[in-house]
Amino acid sequence: MNHLELIDMDLTQVMSECERIGIDIVMHSELIEEMYWDGFHASEIKEMIEVERDRDHYAYIPSL
Repeated sequence: MNHLELIDMDLTQVMSECERIGIDIVMHSELIEEMYWDGFHASEIKEMIEVERDRDHYAYIPSL
C-alpha cells in the first residue's frame, strides 16, 4: 500500500487493515480509533500495541 492510499483511508478501512496485519480490533478498538484520529496508520498502531505489551510484560523491573 502506498503513502497516498494510507492518507485517504477512513476509519473502517484502517480497522480492516489492522485486522489484516493481525491486530485484535475488538480488544484494541479504542486505541485504533484514537490513533487513527491522530493520523497514524495500521503499522504504527501495531507498533504501539507491541510497545504497550512489552511495557506490561517488563513492569516488574523498577528502572523501566
